[in-house]
Amino acid sequence: DTDRDEVISLLLSEAKEIFRVVSIVGVGGVGKTTLARLVYNDEALERNFRFKYWISLGNGLRFNVERIGEAICSKKFPSLGDLMDGVRRELLRKRFLVVLDNLCIEEMDLWFMLKNSFNVGSPGSTVLITTRSVEVADSLGSMPLYYLQPLHDADCLDMLWKVALLRREEKEEKQNIELLQISKILVAHCGGLPLAVKVLGALLPYNEEMGDWLSAATLASLELQKYSYTSNILPVLRLSYDLLPSNLKQCFAYCSIFPREYWISKEKLLQLWKSEGFLQTSGSFFEDIAEDCFMKLLQRLFFEDFVRDESGNMFCRMHDVVYDFVLTVSLATCSVVGPEIVAKELHHCSLVFESEPSTQLRYLCNKEDLQTLLFISSKFDSIPDTIFSRLSHLHVLDFSQSGISELPCYNLEELPKTVPQLTSPVNLCVSSCCSLTYLPSGIEKLRLLEKLPTFVLGKQSDSAKLNELSELDLKERLEIKNLENVNKEAEAQGAELFKKVSIHSLELSWGHSGVMSAQMSAKILEYLYPPLNLRDFCLKGYKGSRFPSWMNWGLRNLSSISLIRCSCQTLPPLGQLPSLKFLYLKGMSEVQLIGLEFYGDGGFPCLEQLEIYDMPNLEEWMSIEGSSGPLSLEVFPCLDKLVVKGCHRLTVLPVIPNLRSLALCDSNEMLLHSVAHLPPLSSLVVEKFKLKFLTSYFKNFSIEKLTFYDCDNLDHLFENNQAPSSLKHLSILYCDRLMSLSLDLRSLTSLQRFDVMECEQLRDISGLVSLGSLEELSIVSCPMLQSLPSGIRYLTNLQRLVIKGCPTSQGRLEKKNGWDWPEIAHIPYLEIEHKELVLEDK
Repeated sequence: DTDRDEVISLLLSEAKEIFRVVSIVGVGGVGKTTLARLVYNDEALERNFRFKYWISLGNGLRFNVERIGEAICSKKFPSLGDLMDGVRRELLRKRFLVVLDNLCIEEMDLWFMLKNSFNVGSPGSTVLITTRSVEVADSLGSMPLYYLQPLHDADCLDMLWKVALLRREEKEEKQNIELLQISKILVAHCGGLPLAVKVLGALLPYNEEMGDWLSAATLASLELQKYSYTSNILPVLRLSYDLLPSNLKQCFAYCSIFPREYWISKEKLLQLWKSEGFLQTSGSFFEDIAEDCFMKLLQRLFFEDFVRDESGNMFCRMHDVVYDFVLTVSLATCSVVGPEIVAKELHHCSLVFESEPSTQLRYLCNKEDLQTLLFISSKFDSIPDTIFSRLSHLHVLDFSQSGISELPCYNLEELPKTVPQLTSPVNLCVSSCCSLTYLPSGIEKLRLLEKLPTFVLGKQSDSAKLNELSELDLKERLEIKNLENVNKEAEAQGAELFKKVSIHSLELSWGHSGVMSAQMSAKILEYLYPPLNLRDFCLKGYKGSRFPSWMNWGLRNLSSISLIRCSCQTLPPLGQLPSLKFLYLKGMSEVQLIGLEFYGDGGFPCLEQLEIYDMPNLEEWMSIEGSSGPLSLEVFPCLDKLVVKGCHRLTVLPVIPNLRSLALCDSNEMLLHSVAHLPPLSSLVVEKFKLKFLTSYFKNFSIEKLTFYDCDNLDHLFENNQAPSSLKHLSILYCDRLMSLSLDLRSLTSLQRFDVMECEQLRDISGLVSLGSLEELSIVSCPMLQSLPSGIRYLTNLQRLVIKGCPTSQGRLEKKNGWDWPEIAHIPYLEIEHKELVLEDK
């Protein structure tokens, strides 16, 4: 805390310069980045620096001005001059804080160019750097420098015991002389470096008996005495590495193939380990073993800084000091290849260049024993065919971060015909290559191939045929595209998809090019029946007039099915699939009636979500309840969510006994009236309807969440202002005709959250003052709204207010001085025009 407070004091001290440089200097592993993070996230800085940017650079890298510019401007630039101009425009008259973490500068001319771009902000703007080098800090003109000192021994002891999860009562027994002695010996090896203490603590057993803990600690102390490093951190890392089993040593050393500061995909890393044969296992156990290996390296603190992307995929990277260490244990077999000479012993490498690396690439293409080649540079826009013909022992070839627009990529139109000459690849991913027209013939020769997410059929005579799939033991997911290019029924029959029991997700699609008769399409699809254990199935662009027979009996384990742009007039009896939870229907333009056959003999016993899109000719959806005949069946017992969009002739929904969430979009307005016979809904979305208001019978519904979206004619919300009193969350978006909410809101006594966005004519929201239960309010892009209503100060439950793109936010809500500030001063969290305000006394 003392270090954090002192650095913050430096950043907030009065400065005459428009911007200044403050440096945190210390040895590797002392905690410079951790300290900078604590400073960066401090609330006091939040209030003083509206614009903050964090850029990790990586010790040992060239001064990466491109990375700095892209982080500040959130875009790439074609030239250095454009980048400097972009930075100037972004920072003009702003008080900013830029953190350059782990800085190492060789090209001072680039720094001075960047410095000129920084010199346009508001006074007090600051660049905070962390670096190991006093010389680097001095060369930047840093005033002042903050030297981060190693931890005191007492702090190291506390950290060691905390990381090792020593039992509390044992830590508190200070009279335990043996514990204190061995712990002091251990931390003495760490030199006060937090990273060393954490790595060492992670080696010791968790919550074991005191005797076991002391034995392990004593052994660690004795082992550390064997190492003769000048650094305090390297002996600890070496000990942690030496105690790993041999396969984990391989897995860790292999990570030197990634560049410094590189965000490593956990999923990709585990797949690479498997491709290289580091984990000797097969079948379903691999995922568990690979996960266990990854977690053991994580527990040793060889990885850090975990993040997830929007899809939930996990990424991590190595601490800079750990990366220095992994380079010492990988020797010359794994390496990042730059402009330097390539080592003869190299077996696994990644290519990282600032310009086209023609010399190194030609050399690599002659290394027949090369097993891994990763392209990590946007400078690559082509690949030599010799990669495939000469490097026949490659296990891994990855273009996913190259200027070839990735492989997978959008621009790729064809693969080299020498791809089948590879003998060892396990993964060929072309799933995002939208321009890819075919795969080359001979794909069946890739006998070790386990992942081929997309199989593209072509018209060319040298393109792969569908029956080549029979020779491949593929796993997980498979999409077969352009089935209109199949010439013979025998090709489909020879694919033997039903034998691929490791495929869990299958997509079969016909494209728009080529002509195939409905009869031929039906025969092709009949032969492509999938394995019985399939979980996800998608059929797209099917030209046949009837669905295949296996859809009646062969998909009993399916949990998800999508039918898109199929030409059939009737739907298959999907209701008899006992495991189906998600059903997606789109573009089934020939379907006029969803009849009783749709329910089969099961009535969708497990279906939870049903979405129907763009079925313009659908006129009737029959309900079993009330139908004539002997059929007696409980239908949709678990269906919780229904979406209907683009069904202009459908007027009535069937009985769905337990429906809770309904979204109706761009369809016949009569559907809204049919909602009356549905069970009480908790959520309703009304999108692209021409209604002027919601009819009064909704007042008796127990709706908790209601959304109006893009309803052009909506001029008020509820008929006779009779709203459902149960409503807790109301959203109104893109309703251009709505002018006033003075009366509609008064009966919403339970409303807790209210969102209004892009309502161009909205002028009056005075009804807000009646919302005594309101906790969150968001008003975005309502240009006619001039002010907030008087009385918001009495909404004592309001915890969060967001206002953006509204005239009312311009000056009237300025903190302490704005005309309307007293109305909102009590709200704990405020975001006004992208500026967060957190009350000091909250």
